[in-house]
Amino acid sequence: MGSIVSPEYVDDPFVVLTVIALIVLGGLGFSVINELYEYRKIRRLSLHTKVVLSTTFILIVGASILIFLFEYGNDKTLGPLSPTGKVLGALFQSVTPRTAGSNTLSIADLTHATLFLTILLMFIGGGSGSTAGGIKVSTFSVLIATVLTQLRGREDVVLFKRRIAVKTILKHLQLP
Repeated sequence: MGSIVSPEYVDDPFVVLTVIALIVLGGLGFSVINELYEYRKIRRLSLHTKVVLSTTFILIVGASILIFLFEYGNDKTLGPLSPTGKVLGALFQSVTPRTAGSNTLSIADLTHATLFLTILLMFIGGGSGSTAGGIKVSTFSVLIATVLTQLRGREDVVLFKRRIAVKTILKHLQLP
């Protein structure tokens, strides 16, 4: 199965960054893109948009760093690339599993740690109403926030100074 970006473009910033921008935009969701488009008029972002944007950013940056570290010495992936190629390769591989499924590095040659991270990213997916699959970044964020809230012994989840009652979360997850 071919990809939209072939391995010879792994260190081409114009191609890689253009495709990354398109993938990220496609993974945000129509409501988030519309809200960003209308931002000059409304001057306010909804909780959903804040959660999607922040989680997307954290996933991209965090996964890029991990992939860079996991693959840095791998002679079949990032190893032989220039410093710019290494960064672009790691960045591209952190963005694509959540929505596009393309690659600039050989998937067969990735380390087990990177493959596991790729599976987690595919499980999470993109924003609600986006072209991505997965459980959605907003669901993932609320689940992580709920676990952290419970570990801290608190009652309600708070994201961006907005309270979400645990009962509401459990109701939407259809748990007792």
